Amino acid sequence: MTKPRTKTVGDRVVTQSLDDRVPLVSSLLVSMQYSSQATLDLEFQSDAVHRYFTVPRAIVEGLRTAESKGAYFNRHIKDQFPSRPLI
Repeated sequence: MTKPRTKTVGDRVVTQSLDDRVPLVSSLLVSMQYSSQATLDLEFQSDAVHRYFTVPRAIVEGLRTAESKGAYFNRHIKDQFPSRPLI
């Protein structure tokens, strides 16, 4: 089981469980998690986690099956969907 990650945001400590994440083999990405609300959470090798909104399932499947996850992310996800950092 993966240890939850925490980050201090102002005076709050934000905890995020990574147990439901799908591991990725990539020099850029560590894992991903997709929700039924079409949000995609991506964990980066830099330890950052970003949430992307309104991501179609086909894009997520493309990322999951892409030979180069980083190239796919840069072409099809980065700057294509609204996002915000989680950690």
